[in-house]
Amino acid sequence: MNTVEPIRNKEQIALIKQLEPDQRNRLLFILGINVGLRISDLVGLKVKDLSGKDRIVKREQKTGKETSILLNAALRHDIRELMAGRSGDEYVFQSRCRDRVTKQNKPMTRQRAYQIVNTMCRRAGVGGKIGNHTLRKTFGYWHYQQFRDVVFLMRHFNHSDQTITLRYIGIVQDEMDAHMRRFKL
Repeated sequence: MNTVEPIRNKEQIALIKQLEPDQRNRLLFILGINVGLRISDLVGLKVKDLSGKDRIVKREQKTGKETSILLNAALRHDIRELMAGRSGDEYVFQSRCRDRVTKQNKPMTRQRAYQIVNTMCRRAGVGGKIGNHTLRKTFGYWHYQQFRDVVFLMRHFNHSDQTITLRYIGIVQDEMDAHMRRFKL
């Protein structure tokens, strides 16, 4: 499995939001970098899970653990704006391919989410390895930069050790690079 990196440049994050014309895709990006859920949990969200809510309450697909993530006012505003006119049991991130047999809409696949995230990032000039975990790692990276609270992130990501979390969000590599920049014999 390839390791992906967080987006470490806030200007690129702003550019991705600005350049993405599709509301569904923009919401995928905004939610992903602001709540830190795995892509499989994001694409499984239904409108009723977000509409008028102040938090996401979800049983994580990978761990089976229930998680509750507060949605701040700015994120709730984005959700309201980008989901206007939608309701009920429909998936927030619906596949645009209809099932030929049942004619029912299905959630976006992880593979399609990867294509969308990759395209958005490349369009904004984000280099390096990009993937679905880029959104989750970007959340972790910037949360750490703002609060320096590795224990919160460790719990949020269900990691067993702080070192794992710091390596996961790219902080260990950043610190090693900073040391090497200053090192000279």
